[in-house]
Amino acid sequence: MWKQGEIYRGETSGLDVQRIQFLIPDAHLGYQIIIRSANPIIASFLGAVVSLAFSQGFFP
Repeated sequence: MWKQGEIYRGETSGLDVQRIQFLIPDAHLGYQIIIRSANPIIASFLGAVVSLAFSQGFFP
């Protein structure tokens, strides 16, 4: 249903930034979620929680 999140890591103002993007493959519109955290573990955890919420249908 959901494509696996694409994760990009980079440096922005000395902070580790993870950009997690979720797209619906067979729809014209997609959801984009950007999580910025100095701690990549926290960013990964938040990404997993949001991904789970989407997969359970909590968001339209």
